[in-house]
Amino acid sequence: MVVLRCLAGLSLPGGQAPEREATPAVVNPALRSPLRQTLSLDGAWDFATDPAGAGDEATWFNPGIPLPNKTSLQVPGCWEAQGIGGPGNSTTVTPERSIRPLRGSYVGTGWYRKELTLPKAWAGKQVWLKLGGVHAQGWFWVNGAYVGHNACYCGAYKYNITDLVQPGARVVIAAKVRNDVPSRKGLMSWIQRFGGLYRSVELEATPALLIDDAYVVGDLDRRECVVHVRVRSVAPGGPGAGDATLQINVATLDGTPAGKATVAIPALAGPTVDVAAPIALDPVRAWSPEEPNLYRADVVLKLGGRALDGWVERFGVRKWEVRGGNFYLNNRKYFIRGYGDDYVYPLTLASPASRETHRQHLQLAKAYGFAYVRHHTHCELPEFYEAADEVGIMVQPELPYYGSTPSASPAKEYFQPAEDLTELYTHYRRYVSLATYCTGNEGHLGSPIDREVYQLAKRLDPTRLALHQDGGRNLKDNADFHQGPSVPWQAGTQDGSWPFTAHEYLNLATQEDPRLASQYTGAVLPPVKPEDFRADLAKAGLSWEWGVATLDAGNQLQRVYQKRGLEQARRDPACGGYIYWTMIDVGSPAAQGLFNQFWQPKASTAEYFQQFNRPTAVLAKFTPTERIVRSGESVSVEWWISAFDAKPLRGQAATWRLERGNQVLTSGQLPPLDAEAGDVRVIGSTEIKAPALTKPAKLRLVAELPGTGIRNAWDLWVFPPVTPQPEAGKGIGAVPSLYRALKGRYPALMEVREAAADGPDLQLADQFDSAVTNALAQGKRVLVLRLPGETPGVQLGWWAISKQAGTAIASHPAFGDFPHDGYVNELWFRLVDRTVSAPDTTWPAVEPLMVGRGSAGYLFHVFQARVGRGKLLASGLNLLSDQPEAQYLLDQFIRYAGSPAFQPQAALPQAGK
Repeated sequence: MVVLRCLAGLSLPGGQAPEREATPAVVNPALRSPLRQTLSLDGAWDFATDPAGAGDEATWFNPGIPLPNKTSLQVPGCWEAQGIGGPGNSTTVTPERSIRPLRGSYVGTGWYRKELTLPKAWAGKQVWLKLGGVHAQGWFWVNGAYVGHNACYCGAYKYNITDLVQPGARVVIAAKVRNDVPSRKGLMSWIQRFGGLYRSVELEATPALLIDDAYVVGDLDRRECVVHVRVRSVAPGGPGAGDATLQINVATLDGTPAGKATVAIPALAGPTVDVAAPIALDPVRAWSPEEPNLYRADVVLKLGGRALDGWVERFGVRKWEVRGGNFYLNNRKYFIRGYGDDYVYPLTLASPASRETHRQHLQLAKAYGFAYVRHHTHCELPEFYEAADEVGIMVQPELPYYGSTPSASPAKEYFQPAEDLTELYTHYRRYVSLATYCTGNEGHLGSPIDREVYQLAKRLDPTRLALHQDGGRNLKDNADFHQGPSVPWQAGTQDGSWPFTAHEYLNLATQEDPRLASQYTGAVLPPVKPEDFRADLAKAGLSWEWGVATLDAGNQLQRVYQKRGLEQARRDPACGGYIYWTMIDVGSPAAQGLFNQFWQPKASTAEYFQQFNRPTAVLAKFTPTERIVRSGESVSVEWWISAFDAKPLRGQAATWRLERGNQVLTSGQLPPLDAEAGDVRVIGSTEIKAPALTKPAKLRLVAELPGTGIRNAWDLWVFPPVTPQPEAGKGIGAVPSLYRALKGRYPALMEVREAAADGPDLQLADQFDSAVTNALAQGKRVLVLRLPGETPGVQLGWWAISKQAGTAIASHPAFGDFPHDGYVNELWFRLVDRTVSAPDTTWPAVEPLMVGRGSAGYLFHVFQARVGRGKLLASGLNLLSDQPEAQYLLDQFIRYAGSPAFQPQAALPQAGK
């Protein structure tokens, strides 16, 4: 029995009777028994705010007292999404804070009221008020009588209100809800401690002897399930168990009979009795993300042969465990392909109480290869778990703790991990998708409570794994597995004696997108307004097109690092998986998501992501790492397999091919391999000679296991060989430092010490100085190869924006036939170097050709301008190395700067200093 109690400091309303017993309830289930009579109270409720807290004394809970200035709100939902309080900034007290603009910003007390007529057919029945969920806390009345207070972590509860209502008569249900008090629910929206009845409210009629709860535990090895049923008798002097029985029929969801039992119910020694009925299963269809098979158990309570009550429970059969250093699912090694979920719902703020919405989201995650989700310091709605059961996604909910600190308050009375874990188990054990218990985030509950809670989890539910805290102090006596790094690591550096997953892995920070503003039609207002974005661009002297190009470039750079990071994790045989962080943009302090906040893909497609995020993947390790070579040079490939499909590979030979567009340039085959689930190893090596090319090209290396759908691909860039010509550099001057560096490549290059009217028309400089100013004043063309500003690098920030959040490159003659895609990717990793800031009074009007954005604002990597009679092309790229891409791009810049096409449109009054 679970009884909700009032939290310290929040007393019962004055003059009210003590609250009634609250027992666990299942609200809005996927399946219902036809023997149950339920009345949904979803829809419009009367609502009034109570900023002064006058409602208790004025007895707004009484049917005869009108709610002042009432409006209408929809249940389920929260009031912020329905505009209560008008636009304003969010209010949050979680350790990780984010201020966002909301459509409704009211913080305080609100009163709900619903009036209805109880069905006459419910005469002689027990009537229950079932509450799906209230946030942050709620107090409830029926016909003016106080029922109870709800301030729980994750459960739905019911109250017996039979004595307060009359069949055929009017019923008034009132609720006082506050969002200005602590919440036990954890990170259920880190934006706002929202207020409202966020799940369904129901009335239900049952007999006096009823099925109070039921759940099913599958046992794969024993090929059976155990149906657990709690029978309750609630009417004083009413029927006991007597000759009551439970008739149980189990079937697959397609209707195939799978088992049955008839169980006699023991006499009730108290108000309830628990029955456990083992039932042999035939057929046995295991549940897994790859095959999410489900059963249904129809339970009928009979008394004297007459059906009194019924219950339908959906369940799955799976075995989830740790053996040594590995995870096992259904007796085979398993690799966790997980993602993080921070409870981000911009339209509803509260998680939608909709199986269909969550099903759509989970199906999209599944299409990208994911099989596991971590919910950061919160527990999702039952509707989410029901969708996860159907789609095939394993779920890791978490208790509401950051270390030993409750997310709601540092007060001691909110630190109740054992009680929270028990509640989680009691309400969510029915969902086969629930895979792992976790007590919170990145810390430690303290000792010995860490071990005590772990042992409690094992006593309550040995069918699931337990993790102390994700990213926290996980030890072999308080957790079944531990966490690896949040960024890529070298294989062999982690403790592989027991399983580990990468915690909040990659977390690739980019900027938020103003183009999404029109989609923010619900609770959250646009976090970035197009007009503000344009204003920032105007200050930098940039167009809207440049701004959104840098946003797209950031998404493309995310795409590059997603592949690099997940593949590197999978090449460590000790790694048990990762939690990719995050699935959708959190938004503040950055947009880290694979998808935006509306679950719309950014740069990565499902086909692309599946290459390296499916159960079995072909992987590769390259020399040189950058995959950039000249014609005639070789790329060494060490081929790997990460095999975690249920079906082993037998005699399968991987093939590879090097493509240029639709043309296959060369191909090959590896020796046949045998691989069991859990094999992560090298399967062969290949030397691929770069083809002879007269112009650079981006090629595609494709590897696959024919007939399996297992395929992966990588970009390779090939440049023509450098063959210095005697005339190279003719008519070009260079300052001494550049002359010494470039003389070998440009034999005809002239050394220029001072600008002179009769000097070369094109001059190369390594910095802005008086010589550059003088050359421009004389009408020369000047190519500057070093900029004096920031070095943003190419690494996206972890969690927060770094200096690099996306760099876009113009389609412009300056780059010639350099094979770029319009954004910084691996081709540019060795090139990106110095920049100048925009806006910068030193550069009031230039024509940018390569623009980046990050924590330092907008940055120019390459730009051009007219300066008086002269023309300037300035680059901060590292073009003086002997790398193929550097040498070739320098050739293109020199060619362009000396050509008639060099016609900058922007004009500078003088060169920068």
